[in-house]
Amino acid sequence: MLSKMEHVAIIVQDMDQSIQFYSDIFGFKVRLRGSNPNREMAFIYLESLIILPFR
Repeated sequence: MLSKMEHVAIIVQDMDQSIQFYSDIFGFKVRLRGSNPNREMAFIYLESLIILPFR
């Protein structure tokens, strides 16, 4: 049985839309957002859970 979850990485098609969804529906906050030549990414958090959307 799962006792703790610290972070989850997901692949998304639209970063802005994904951040808005998690913020509006669940109350997540953006901790960091950035990109490199291969990926756009963000760290969004709610208490101790961090979601890492990648595009």
